[in-house]
Amino acid sequence: MEIKKSPLEIINYGVLNVTFNSILCDEEEELDIYKYPIEIDFGLDEDGNESSFKTFFIKVWSNFDNNPEPGYSFSVETVTFFRIENEKKLKKQTLNNLYTYSVLSIAYSNLRGILNDISNTGPYGKYILPSVDLQDLILKKQKKSLSKE
Repeated sequence: MEIKKSPLEIINYGVLNVTFNSILCDEEEELDIYKYPIEIDFGLDEDGNESSFKTFFIKVWSNFDNNPEPGYSFSVETVTFFRIENEKKLKKQTLNNLYTYSVLSIAYSNLRGILNDISNTGPYGKYILPSVDLQDLILKKQKKSLSKE
């Protein structure tokens, strides 16, 4: 089956900051590395130039404070550079979906891969970020943004 190219073009992505620690526990203690809540923040930075790319930042962290518990403690921040072809010709709903769900989904997927690679040789084995409800994340982000205004 031949693919149809999306108007969303990912130009590149990169890691801005990574901190990953393995906090050891007693050998007899059974540890659930997924028991700690995961926090996330993300945002779009547009430079205003219609022909250039946009920048999307995303950061995820867990068990990352001054006194982390046994298991993995991490913070990973990435940037994704993208553009949307023929932006002015697209329907508003299509454009909104590309700017929110599509870019967020791709950036989160990249984060999952990065964290998976980093943790792969850790003492507790590979850590895979859970699948997320993108709609819930976006609604929470919108609420947070509105409350700041």
